[in-house]
Amino acid sequence: MRFDDYWRMLTTELRTSRRIRNWTAVSGYLDRGDFDARYTDGDHIDCILENGSVQKVPKDDSRIAYENREGYIKGTIRRHQLRDQSRFTKYTISITHKILMKVEYNPNSRAG
Repeated sequence: MRFDDYWRMLTTELRTSRRIRNWTAVSGYLDRGDFDARYTDGDHIDCILENGSVQKVPKDDSRIAYENREGYIKGTIRRHQLRDQSRFTKYTISITHKILMKVEYNPNSRAG
């Protein structure tokens, strides 16, 4: 899937706030650092942390996680390499995992 198609799917799904579990390729789901994500408009996703603060994650940072997902999962791209390109990898990796796992598990399903 092209990134523009993924972004369209992602922003459609996040028009309703979604709970996102913090996930890494090495450790799986972590028991800390979960957050809510939503899309309102523009070229960013709002990530709402437990303390209520909001991180505005740019579309370009989502592209980094999306385009490097396969290498990250296989271990050929390390997390620190992605962090060198984006300070939002915690959010973008976890969101990408949630959205794409739902689609890969059930291609006819919307990623909710």
